[in-house]
Amino acid sequence: MNDQETIQSNMDIHNEGLLEKFIKRGAWLYFFSFLIGPIGYAIKITVSYDLSVSDVGMLYGILSFISLVASFNDFGMIESLNYFIPKLLAKNETAKAKSFVIYAGIAMILTSFLVGIILLLGAHWLANNYFKIPEAGGLIQLFVIFLIFSNILHFNVTIFAIYQNTKQQKLSEFIRMAFTLCFAILPHIYGLGTLEIYSWAWNYGVMLAATVSSFVA
Repeated sequence: MNDQETIQSNMDIHNEGLLEKFIKRGAWLYFFSFLIGPIGYAIKITVSYDLSVSDVGMLYGILSFISLVASFNDFGMIESLNYFIPKLLAKNETAKAKSFVIYAGIAMILTSFLVGIILLLGAHWLANNYFKIPEAGGLIQLFVIFLIFSNILHFNVTIFAIYQNTKQQKLSEFIRMAFTLCFAILPHIYGLGTLEIYSWAWNYGVMLAATVSSFVA
């Protein structure tokens, strides 16, 4: 076999490897997306049985607000990880990559607590002036737990994305949704479903998912 044939053979093997990776990652992506969608719908149905329309609206409104705040909480750390870590790993500078990940993780946890304290102190102001529902103050304070652990989970998922581990990336989100559904179904079965108890379902779900994904990440 001449040099040209050898190069072509290596290219074919490389292309086959890329195709195999693409198919596997795509399969995991669609598999978990197919499962997560119905779980989210099942959670809404379960909650709607025991809560009024206004309570369901307030619950999901606060969840959307907390998720929005969480997306800006990292101050660009996630984007920095996605940009710098693959470059450092490509250069085999694993020590620098590890240090960067540790610093970014610490910074994200600290900013999560800082934003959480601000929300705790300003919860009732937000309830009165933004949501126009005084009762929302306690719920906002309760979801500070969700804010902190969702950022930890987001950090772990970013690590999986950097290493192109689509299976673990989507599995982490599936675990969060599955546990949330479990903790929502239990109070519904025993007739204990209240706004506060259902709110804890989201907290428990993200706490467990963040804990499990942290060990893997």
